[in-house]
Amino acid sequence: SYSGYGQAMVSYRDFLYYTFTGRNDWSSTLPEKNNSYFYSSNSLGLIFSELLDMPFLDYGKARASYASVGNDAPAYSIYTLSYVADAYGGAGIPSLQYPYGGVGSYLEGTSAGNIDLKNEQTNEIELGLELKMLNNRLGFEGNIYNKISLDQILPANTTLTTGYSSVLMNIGKISNKGIELSLSGTPVKTNNFSWDINLNWYKNRSLVEKIADGVPSIDLGGNTSIVEGEPYAVFRGSKYVRDENGNKIVDDDPSSSTYGYYLIDWSTDNILGTNEPDFSGGVRNTFTYKNLSLSAFFDFRVGSVISSGTDYYLLYYGMAVRQEDRPENNIIVHDGVMGHYDASNNLVLSGQQNTIESEYQRGWQWYYGYVTEESIQSGDFLKLRDVSLSYTLPKKYFSNINWIDNINLTAQGRNLLRIYAADFSGSDPEVNQNGTGNAQGWSTYMMPDTRSYSFGVSVTFK
Repeated sequence: SYSGYGQAMVSYRDFLYYTFTGRNDWSSTLPEKNNSYFYSSNSLGLIFSELLDMPFLDYGKARASYASVGNDAPAYSIYTLSYVADAYGGAGIPSLQYPYGGVGSYLEGTSAGNIDLKNEQTNEIELGLELKMLNNRLGFEGNIYNKISLDQILPANTTLTTGYSSVLMNIGKISNKGIELSLSGTPVKTNNFSWDINLNWYKNRSLVEKIADGVPSIDLGGNTSIVEGEPYAVFRGSKYVRDENGNKIVDDDPSSSTYGYYLIDWSTDNILGTNEPDFSGGVRNTFTYKNLSLSAFFDFRVGSVISSGTDYYLLYYGMAVRQEDRPENNIIVHDGVMGHYDASNNLVLSGQQNTIESEYQRGWQWYYGYVTEESIQSGDFLKLRDVSLSYTLPKKYFSNINWIDNINLTAQGRNLLRIYAADFSGSDPEVNQNGTGNAQGWSTYMMPDTRSYSFGVSVTFK
């Protein structure tokens, strides 16, 4: 693969700036007829503080940009790959892997190649504002954006009668709209002491506007799916049946096999939430006294959920925390309201609080542990991401060494404090079993981010 890139900049009287960039890529991972694609960006900046006489405003800039970004396919995407065959011998019989005895054998993969793939394309419009005020003691930066991603290269499920389970296709139209805000300031500043603070807050809303004709959803694994009309991506699966007030409904039909147990909607199409948070952000405080500096950074995420495979298996084996308080007589009255489905499959509610007794073990062994909703947990967190303490040695201690300009001593700790939602039972809501793949928020027996400490010496030479 190779690329060509160009840039042009024009300015007018130090307050108006325009920048254009253009790039063309030729990719070896795309078919020859589609392997060349061009994308560009346009940005306009107006430094309006150069035009206005405002004593409190040190710097003011408004900007607007429109940019396109292209992306090629993973390697070998246009081909149907084969893999080395093997033969399982069964109990007591050794397995064989080819080549064996000079004979090679290969089997065609289950993911079909696509010789019609073309590049992905993302178009984004962004508006921004930057302000510095009060002798640069207070700063603000805000951005709003609208990003449209087209022709995303994703695996789509295919009918098994084709001989393949999936095929990479250019599918989808996904939009992301959001806002980013940043505030910085120096509330206290004296000759020997200063306090600097930086806050950032951002919110993104994604929407899968279209996948492909006849493809309303794509399963990504880990209860995660891409679904038209929903955020990218969502968790789907079975859930408890509830009334309009959110109360679980207990089956009050004596002829039903689930009499006395919660009603469950076993459909795998139920939307159970998304890993995309309502908002996220962070705050960094830096305190400086003479040559000593202390800095701490907190960040947070609010309004997301995760799918906990760890919790699923704990429930399956009866080891989850919420299964500890078991009635000695194995009888329980479930908290909820009573109701049932009639002969026409209509939900009929009595409006009464449940009073029906049922077997505790049967409910958790045969029903609730298999409900996907049971393992959907809050992904919210507050973390003390890092703390650092640094000290710059006064020059008098090495003034006789003329080739040293500066010596700095630093101690740092990372991931020192983690606060999670009360219903979260995993190791870390940020850890994802699929890495940086499309399915986010799925965790099974994963290790949390490590807590670490470091000490260092930095020497700057003249």
